[in-house]
Formats: sequence, structure tokens, C-alpha cells
Amino acid sequence: MVNLKTPLQILAVDTCQKLQGDATFTMDTSPTNEGSFTYQSNFDGLSVHYCDVVESKPLTITEQLPAGLSIDLILNGGISFELENQQYTLKSDPSDLACSVCVFSRPSSFKLYLQQDLRIKKVNIFAELSWFKKRFANQVQLSLLNQLFTTHAQVGGLVVSSEMLSVISALAAIAAKQDVRQDTVLKEKAIQFLALCVQQFLSTDCGVFSNKPTQSSSSSLSEQVSQLIANESAGQAVSLQDIANHVNLSISTLQRRFKSVFGMTVIEYARTERLEKAKRALVDEGLSIGEAAYLSGYQHASSFVSAFTKHFDISPSRYKNTQKLVP
Repeated sequence: MVNLKTPLQILAVDTCQKLQGDATFTMDTSPTNEGSFTYQSNFDGLSVHYCDVVESKPLTITEQLPAGLSIDLILNGGISFELENQQYTLKSDPSDLACSVCVFSRPSSFKLYLQQDLRIKKVNIFAELSWFKKRFANQVQLSLLNQLFTTHAQVGGLVVSSEMLSVISALAAIAAKQDVRQDTVLKEKAIQFLALCVQQFLSTDCGVFSNKPTQSSSSSLSEQVSQLIANESAGQAVSLQDIANHVNLSISTLQRRFKSVFGMTVIEYARTERLEKAKRALVDEGLSIGEAAYLSGYQHASSFVSAFTKHFDISPSRYKNTQKLVP
């Protein structure tokens, strides 16, 4: 079992260390973009990259990255990137911020694709594997490090919590000022955010950002929702927020992915699953109509009867009676 406090404790130690040789680089990349572009680096293997730009033409950036952990939080707009010949897309809106984690267990080529006339506001934090190794010393810490970098080219999606948003908003505000006197605070915020991301990444099965969800990841999503509903207590239906928390996605991301894969909303799917559960219980457990209605989350039996009849094209009482005739 992973000690979730460990990454936070290990990384927090570094916030008190004195910075040496830190530098801020401001890049004016016009005519390819308009706006500000700030790059903070030389934190001994930890870099912070902030930008708020509008691309004036399509742009592809290719980089050779060392082994490490890259975190992108999109505050506005979107990006597409390629890693190991697999393309991914991150898009954000004010109610659904996209945050990705990319794990490089070895040096890799990385391509970033930027669209013309698209405003992009994002923060990237990159921690080299060597940076982690300097801070992970004992057996427990090394075990965490191995767990973090066990698979090359992992790309996971994180849920942006209120705490993460607070930290990254402060970091973005500092970076936008391009004030080297704030380097210490910038580094502290970067490590805070990194620690929160590592904690979530190690403790959950992060969803993968991809243009085409795989069949296995799609079925896993429906299976998790089905399992939640199957385990509901009578009269205590799980909420949409409960489902989103369980699968480690924001509500809007969950709804969008579910609709694109299954052609129905999460609510519609949950309603169907509950009706199926009630249908089985009517016969297998001999529940009354009222008990089946309560089991499936309906406050009134009449609402349950109406929903059941509409879905199965037969009333629950008639269905129950016909099943009694089946040998």
C-alpha cells in the first residue's frame, strides 16, 4: 500500500533550499505568436514553463526530453502532442481544466502541435528523473520512484482539485510578472503542485487522454459505473458527483467521454442499470413494486412504473406475473 503522504513530505523538503544559479528567460517568438511567453529554469533539474499566447500560424515544436515527469495544466485553449508515435489532445474550458502527466523513463522525442489563432494559456512543470533521485534516498522512497517510472511513455489525466487550482493560479500569476525576485516562491509553488500531482497519480488509475479511447478503457469506465450502481444501498442512489469522483474525472469530462463512447449520458446509463437491477429483483428476490421502486432510487412507485414500462415496454406487475409462468 502506498503511503500517500510520502511524496508530499519528500518534495516539501526542497522548498526550503536556497536557490543557486537560477535564471529567467523571456522569449519573444513573434511572428509565430502574440502575447507573453515566460520560461523559468535552472532549478537543478526542475523547470517551470508558463505561456499565454495566441499563435499567428500553425506551429510544431520538437524537443528531445530527458527521463523525467512532465505535467501540463491547460488554463485556456488546447494543445495536441505526440509521444512514441501516439497523439494526444488536451482541451480546457473554464469549468473543465485539463491536466496531464507524461512519464518518461528514458530520453524521448516529444512533439507539440499548436493551432493558428488559438489562444493557449498553460503551465508546464518538468522534473527530471535525476532531480527525483537526489531527493528519494531510502528504500521506501526508491520504491515510490520505481512505481512512478515503471512504464515508459505513460500519459495520464488528473482531476484538478481546488487545492491544485489555487497553487497553479498563484504560480501562473508569479510567472507572468517575470520577476526573478520571486524565483523562490515560484519554485515553492511548482514543488507544491508537483507533489499534489504525484500523490494523485500514484493513488489512482488515471484516465488516459487520447483522441480515440481504447475499447478496454471504455469498457472499464462502464464497468466501474455499473459496479457502483450494483453496490448501491436501497434508497441511496449514487450521485453524478459520486460517479465522477470514483472514476477520477471531473463531471464535465466524465459526461463528455461517456457520451462520445456509449452514445448516452451517464444519467441515462445509470437509470438503465437501476431499472435492470429492479427487474431482476422483482423475480429473483420477490420484491413488491414499491420495494423495487425504492431499490432503484425512485421516490414514488408511479414514477418507477412509468419508467419501467417505457424502457421495457411492459409494466413491472405484468412482467412479474409473466415470469411466474416460466418453468
